[in-house]
Amino acid sequence: MDAWSIWEPFISYQTIKNKSRVLIDEEQLGTYAPSFLLARTQFTKDHPDLTVKFLKVFEEARQWEKNHYDEAVSIYSQAKNLDSQVVKTALKNNPTVTKPISDSINQAQQDTADFSYAQKIINKKIDTNKVVDNQFIEKALKK
Repeated sequence: MDAWSIWEPFISYQTIKNKSRVLIDEEQLGTYAPSFLLARTQFTKDHPDLTVKFLKVFEEARQWEKNHYDEAVSIYSQAKNLDSQVVKTALKNNPTVTKPISDSINQAQQDTADFSYAQKIINKKIDTNKVVDNQFIEKALKK
């Protein structure tokens, strides 16, 4: 394969292990490609308390990773059978954050959805405003 679109930790693996090079990244493209935590709408309606609890535990785990970086790298390396340098690079390139989805991030996702629809990558128009719900993360991050 001569070129492909991939994400972490595959980017780090390919650049470190196979001497691949990144041709263009999201910064150069002027795009933003965050990861999201998703839940079924019905689950969040039926179990709002568990949804908030999950997000609190996720944030605790994120803080633990930050405060125990070397141990976290070791755990990830073993669990994913990846070289520790690959894991370190992937974590540096793609740090985990826990925060509400901003209007600008939502707009970037809408732009991506519109582009995907125009290119017939997806067959249904998506309104990202209808799927973004910050109420649970806002409650989870309250001290």
